[in-house]
Amino acid sequence: MKKHKIVLIGFTLLMGLLSIFNSYSNVNASTTKYRSTTPVALRGTWYHLYDKKEGYDKPFVEKITINKHSMVDVFQKSRLHSRGKHFVISYEKMALKLHGYKTKHINFYSMWDQGDTPDYLSTYLRVNGKLSHVMLQTPQNGPFPIFTHFKPSKSYTISGEYKY
Repeated sequence: MKKHKIVLIGFTLLMGLLSIFNSYSNVNASTTKYRSTTPVALRGTWYHLYDKKEGYDKPFVEKITINKHSMVDVFQKSRLHSRGKHFVISYEKMALKLHGYKTKHINFYSMWDQGDTPDYLSTYLRVNGKLSHVMLQTPQNGPFPIFTHFKPSKSYTISGEYKY
């Protein structure tokens, strides 16, 4: 009889731990959401000039074209184009603190389903003294590259940090 009580108590504790672990993993899994089209704010043609301060010998312009169901990155020589259920974008809301701006809670969108790829976000920043709609790309290290709708004559970056 004593062994049955010990087994019952052990089983109850195990089930309690499993339910706590399951609820914890569901909380973390629910923060990432998915959609089948790119957000309207990110659609269009975006440009960023890379130069010596970003570690390149020759300056060059990266061009990213984002449509409803496709994304083409000329610099990476990569194309993501699919339709319907095959085109999935994951996004997550995170806190972003940029130098000179207040903390914002913005959706970070990932349009690639493979490997360690950057996230993109849409916001408004001062570029060349004017408030402009820009797209930021999450960096591996260093400042955020600022993508604009116009071909820039100089490199625009902003330092900041984001928290998951």
